[in-house]
Amino acid sequence: MQKIGYHFIEQQPNSPDQIPETRIVCLDQEDKEMGWLQYTGLEYDYCIRIQRLYVKPGFRRQGVGRALINHLKIQHAATPIFAHLIRVDKDVSLNVVIDFFKQNEFDINQIIALEAEAYFNFE
Repeated sequence: MQKIGYHFIEQQPNSPDQIPETRIVCLDQEDKEMGWLQYTGLEYDYCIRIQRLYVKPGFRRQGVGRALINHLKIQHAATPIFAHLIRVDKDVSLNVVIDFFKQNEFDINQIIALEAEAYFNFE
């Protein structure tokens, strides 16, 4: 596994007509984008909802996804976090996605063969 120094920037939606999703972008030491996590906050719900999590293929299996999840957990330590899990990339199976969220301390509820839900910090 390659050691990479991470840092993060947050981006807000450009248009006031959009649902206010925040994007956390993970950058390497040379400010190259490695991946991002997009979420909606407490404006619409009692929990944080992860809308999208993407790690560029060249940076996968190096801790980028975990770093993004941990950054979100630290920012919203007392807030429940929810994610609806589906397979969106032909190269990544739903089982891999479920295992990733399990490794990051989420409870998983498999709905059907092609969908699951992930819960963190729910009581």
